[in-house]
Amino acid sequence: MKAKPAPRRAKKRTGRGTYDRATSTEARHGEQHTKLLDFATQVFATVGFARATVAQIIAKAGMSRATFYEHFVDLLDVLAQVYERGANVGYTLVAHQGRAETDPLAQVRAGLGAYFSVVAAYPEVAHVMFQEYPAAKREFAVRYQQDSMRYGALLHESLVAAHAQGLIAKAPTEIAVYMMFKGVEMLAVTQIAKREHAKLPLLAPELADLIIDAFVRVR
Repeated sequence: MKAKPAPRRAKKRTGRGTYDRATSTEARHGEQHTKLLDFATQVFATVGFARATVAQIIAKAGMSRATFYEHFVDLLDVLAQVYERGANVGYTLVAHQGRAETDPLAQVRAGLGAYFSVVAAYPEVAHVMFQEYPAAKREFAVRYQQDSMRYGALLHESLVAAHAQGLIAKAPTEIAVYMMFKGVEMLAVTQIAKREHAKLPLLAPELADLIIDAFVRVR
């Protein structure tokens, strides 16, 4: 009678996970960071920052609590980084699109179009930036208003150039232009709340006309 072959021993797991060994540590860390920011944005936009938890974020991301704390100090830290990423990308795009035009009134139109297009494309990010971030901490509210002023300064820059070239009759003041931009911002907030953010790019031309005509466009 033949002896039964000895059962094969199961290979011991190393406990190193199933990630791609070809990916460098730095690249893997960057991928984790981006993924956590993306899912944190979803959580903040869905339940609000005040009700958000680390558990909700890591559950969506499929990561451990330890991994979360390798990247962020706490929920305020991740909120700040979600905002920072959105603010940098948004402002850079709007400024680039606007300044790509040589005609100052075309700059106004291009800048508003770019601003509304970004909001329409990323409504969750915009909601977090417009509402959750400034409400979370006084310092965040101050930073938010400073960034609003940066956009207002872009608009003011183009309108000042338009006045210098005789395209508009009235000289634009910083206060007037800033208040106009806050109106632009509130329209974006309202459209997101109504879930009609996709319409924002279509509203940009009309809004640009209203802003330009407020300074008496020279026909």
